[in-house]
Amino acid sequence: MRGGVTSTNISGTPTNGTSGTGAGKASPGSVVTDYTNGVRWMNVGTKASPVWSPLNPVILSVSSANILAMNASPVNIVAAPPAGYSLIVDNVVFIMTRTATAYANGGAVSLVYTGGAVSPHTGSMPASVVTTGGAGTALNANGGVSAANGVVVPTATGIDITNGTAPFITGTGTMKVVLEYRVIRQA
Repeated sequence: MRGGVTSTNISGTPTNGTSGTGAGKASPGSVVTDYTNGVRWMNVGTKASPVWSPLNPVILSVSSANILAMNASPVNIVAAPPAGYSLIVDNVVFIMTRTATAYANGGAVSLVYTGGAVSPHTGSMPASVVTTGGAGTALNANGGVSAANGVVVPTATGIDITNGTAPFITGTGTMKVVLEYRVIRQA
């Protein structure tokens, strides 16, 4: 330990706040490694109230039930950070694993900030990646925001996955979202 900065291993995603992982012990810059999921996290908050930001991509699972429901009810995949902090997406890869039972209908898949329609990344995964028949896996990569004027990034807001135009129906399969994001403190 140097200057109060620590490094430790944990099982699972660290929690934020005054009763969260490392509260009162982990100075800003401290690192925890989630050995279960292979993700390293750095404290960007305070020693009293850590806020953990991933240092490498996070892999999030989306079930078939979530795929079928996410049009009417976007599915939260990253919890909101505390007040004064925002989530910034650098890259996202959607990995769709299809089965012999193809999905039908549906719309383009994207991430949005919880409760709104603002996408934290460029592009979307076409519905055809989800609805193509036959078992197999397809990857669709999207980058961070590249709009001419960027986007207004909300504070204390999570990230959901949704397909905005129509629900998927009848199919089976799963999806993984490989997400590179940062938690930043607003000035």
